Amino acid sequence: MVKSKKSTLSAWLIGILATLNIITLILLWIIYFQKNPTPQIKPVQREKRVMGMLQRELGLSPEQSRHFHNKRMIYFEHIQNLDRNLLELKQKILEESFSTPPDSSRIRELAVKIANIQAQKEIETVYHFNQLQKICDTKQMKQFRSFIYEILPYRERYKKQEHQGRRGQQRGMNRPRHREIFETR
Repeated sequence: MVKSKKSTLSAWLIGILATLNIITLILLWIIYFQKNPTPQIKPVQREKRVMGMLQRELGLSPEQSRHFHNKRMIYFEHIQNLDRNLLELKQKILEESFSTPPDSSRIRELAVKIANIQAQKEIETVYHFNQLQKICDTKQMKQFRSFIYEILPYRERYKKQEHQGRRGQQRGMNRPRHREIFETR
């Protein structure tokens, strides 16, 4: 009987000590990351790095670099405004989706507004790239195009669509699905 009490007591002590060790490690980890957060690149530093890279990659002159910088700042300011509007609309559509019952006409109205802002962003991006391209000479323009295609996140999708060709279109892969989604409800 005494041995069973000792073994039970030992098991409890080991369990408590293990729990205290885990709690101590978690607290140390939290304290460490509060003091040393992951490094964030400040927007000014990021812009300097990007402009430095563009100067190197494209061989921009100081005047071209200044024009690039000015055009980029105007573009990013405009895109940030559009992003703020987009975020507000997405919050509204989310709130509307949780209402009982959700107002489908209001959701569609918000979805159209969101789509219009997304389209506006695409148009602004195309216009922005066109403006930057005008600053470049012929050689820089080719480098700029290849550089842009390299950094765009959706370039792989376009490569895949090019390879599918007409077969993909025949199978209905390129038809818009948004109509199906709204018409079935």
